[in-house]
Amino acid sequence: MSKLDPVERQTILFELEMKTNISPDYLNNLSSEKLIELYKERCQNGKS
Repeated sequence: MSKLDPVERQTILFELEMKTNISPDYLNNLSSEKLIELYKERCQNGKS
């Protein structure tokens, strides 16, 4: 189980909000694990 500190979580949320059309409300409700998984899929692999 991976736990993000508040700064890491906010950084990931910000990047996902800027690079995707995913609702901020949806992102805020994700677990740390799901947030990390989504970040890896959307922000690290494609960079677009």
